[in-house]
Amino acid sequence: MRHILVTVMLVITVIAIYSGTIGGSDGMERKARSTGGSINGTIQSINP
Repeated sequence: MRHILVTVMLVITVIAIYSGTIGGSDGMERKARSTGGSINGTIQSINP
């Protein structure tokens, strides 16, 4: 029973850390998408 409790607590902790750093409204996933979009626009504007 103790192992199950520790496992559940670990999973909850991992989800909380993910939500706070990557998946949140200001997380890295959103920043990477917006930065990627601006880089894409810059690359497309370059004349070969």
